[in-house]
Amino acid sequence: MPSPFPGMNPFLESPAVWPGFHGRLIASLGNAINGVAPKTYFADIEQRVFLVKPGDPYQQVIVPDVAVAESTVTPPPPVDTSDGGTAIAAVTPSIRVQMLEEEIAERFITIRSGPGETKSEIVTIIEVVSPSNKLIGSSGHTSYLKKREEILNSRTHFIEIDLLRGGDRRHLGPGGYSADYLITLSRTEERPLADLWPTNLTMRLPTIPIPLMPGDDDLVIDLQKIFHQVYDESGYDRRIRLSDPLPKPPLSEKNAEWIQQFIKQP
Repeated sequence: MPSPFPGMNPFLESPAVWPGFHGRLIASLGNAINGVAPKTYFADIEQRVFLVKPGDPYQQVIVPDVAVAESTVTPPPPVDTSDGGTAIAAVTPSIRVQMLEEEIAERFITIRSGPGETKSEIVTIIEVVSPSNKLIGSSGHTSYLKKREEILNSRTHFIEIDLLRGGDRRHLGPGGYSADYLITLSRTEERPLADLWPTNLTMRLPTIPIPLMPGDDDLVIDLQKIFHQVYDESGYDRRIRLSDPLPKPPLSEKNAEWIQQFIKQP
């Protein structure tokens, strides 16, 4: 059964659901590109790895709070100094904790041109933004911005697909757009200009061009069609209950009223 919403389904933004949807969307998008790209191109899925260290804001999203357990070591007994010996101070019992460090891999799409993996040239990179990329102060945010800056300073086209209402978008792309979702295309030859597709919850996801090498026509990809395919094939209609609370952030007053037509009563 297809998603009841005309565009993005906001229930997929839940932290419990998003990682699986993110992976399936990237895989389906890569397959769709390979289905229409000339034979001199291919889309591949690569990954960027970063470490989430103790105290990282994103730790609250991906792992439970650090487990704290009192030390089971019995404090040493007081030293008998009746024979005139020097007293040794007993060590104060400590609380022992496990310092959690989580390795996170984030996947993205590269479109390459050329003969084979080793001699091919990266033409376009497509990122589907994750929550960590929009959480200021997190390792994921720092890692993403560094990679993004490298791409924008290269001869590689860049597409950013942000289907998350939450998080900070100011550091990821052009500001001043209050749309729920935002797709950005930065063509190598047109920087610093970029094409934007601000998309609200009530709207269909856009059909966008994907640039290739000079002289080759853009690919045309229907994001909404790919979204519906992922939703149907992954059984999200059996996994998402429209009577559950919506993931944060809260909807605007207008969207909250609009969405009531789709909400099922328990």
